[in-house]
Amino acid sequence: MMFLPAVIIYLLYHRQLISTLRLHSFQSLFLTTTLIVLSYYLYRDFKEPGYLAVVYVNELWGRFGNVVEGNRGPWYYYLQGLTSAQAMPLSLIVIAASVYWFVKLRLNKIYTKPISFFWLFTGVWIFFISIAKTKLAWYIVPAFPLLSILLGVLYIGISRHFTSHRFPAQNKTSLKVIFICLLFFCGLALRQIVNKPLETCEYCIESSHFGLMINEGIKQHRDFNGYCWATGFPYYANQLFYIEKLKREKSQNVTLKKPFEFQKGDKVFLLQPTLLTAIPAHLKAVVIAEKYGILEVELHDAPN
Repeated sequence: MMFLPAVIIYLLYHRQLISTLRLHSFQSLFLTTTLIVLSYYLYRDFKEPGYLAVVYVNELWGRFGNVVEGNRGPWYYYLQGLTSAQAMPLSLIVIAASVYWFVKLRLNKIYTKPISFFWLFTGVWIFFISIAKTKLAWYIVPAFPLLSILLGVLYIGISRHFTSHRFPAQNKTSLKVIFICLLFFCGLALRQIVNKPLETCEYCIESSHFGLMINEGIKQHRDFNGYCWATGFPYYANQLFYIEKLKREKSQNVTLKKPFEFQKGDKVFLLQPTLLTAIPAHLKAVVIAEKYGILEVELHDAPN
């Protein structure tokens, strides 16, 4: 839906909005898509009352009009991302090629039309995520497939122009040179991706280590049934992935518990050693094992 304004602007510019709305194929496709999407959301809300309210807060105006979980930034937050070291090779070549195209070669409508189309889509996306109050680095991700398509169209348009007008006797050679130049930029981007350090945030490390421990347990046929796990972070979707994997592959259930819910006899995975201090005073934690910074403890009555 965030791309819809780009579609409307494009159709208005080419004076095709009314004719498009009148197409029976468009109307049937629009109605079918709307019914499928609405059916899912309404059924989900019927099965889990309150789901639509959560969607509104997390995916619609709540995240757009308010700062969620402290994820804020200036209006140019995503422009900084596009000019970062990781994105610069792609951004630089697309911008340079586009400027060259519109200044020198814009008379060729076969390529100008799709180039304008995808630039419009990219610009609308960046505009909407930039005016949104909540800023997160991965919101810019949908722009990169659009920029990649732009790069492909620009490559075809510019290379064909040069091979037909400048180097008609050396078509294959000139195409190869341009393609090698593109591969060089792609190689720079790939090198940055390969050499990018692993995530260092505590939550990412915790999730990774928990996944390693669960996967090892599955391979070693360990029985985790009846175990609990505890984390100090309010968001734990990554850990739930491995809990679900354990349930599907081994039919074992590991439940999430807060320290105040602990009881005598519980076997608990403490994803952070500091959680030892949060265990209620009437219980004593006996450490059974420690791996990847995760403590496996058994809870007993504390001595008087």
